[in-house]
Amino acid sequence: MAKVGGRFIAKSRTELKTILNGITDLPTGKPYNGNMYRSIGNQYNNPLEIHAGTLNSNYRYSRPGEGGLYLSKTQSGNVTEISHYGDISNYKTYEYTNVQIDNMLDLTDDAVRQKLGVDFDLLARSQSIGDDLIDATFNYEFTHEIGSWVSNNGYKGIVVPGARGKKGYVNAIIFKQTDVDAALSNITPNIINN
Repeated sequence: MAKVGGRFIAKSRTELKTILNGITDLPTGKPYNGNMYRSIGNQYNNPLEIHAGTLNSNYRYSRPGEGGLYLSKTQSGNVTEISHYGDISNYKTYEYTNVQIDNMLDLTDDAVRQKLGVDFDLLARSQSIGDDLIDATFNYEFTHEIGSWVSNNGYKGIVVPGARGKKGYVNAIIFKQTDVDAALSNITPNIINN
């Protein structure tokens, strides 16, 4: 582990697992209250369905088969995320207002990141050499471990710094379909034209 600014930061996935498994007093989960934005391809109909099963569903905080519903705190953050995958006009965007969900681990909080042994740069890695598998292996080395740990330790999800573009936005990931349904299914979304 490297000591950065008086704290220890994991240098490998193995070190991170050791740090996470050694935490005896878990960081407190916090409630999320506010809007959330989600875009899905025009070919899909359900913006609240977690897609977990395919080998290609390798996301920043969930490995293939794990899943999670990825949302942005702001419309501009959502556009930044979706623009990475292509023309946003090929997506439908849903705005959920007054979302309330408890027990979210807030990785935008420096004290929480410090306790977990990571810093912003490890969470927001964005290597792009043109090989999706190599890029994902490097970019998601630490975040996959954190996502699994968070999900396995009873949190409903995580609030995370955005990792695309200027990186000045916040996303939220909810890991279980029952928690997604409880927080969002009773909210009629506004559909935003892209």
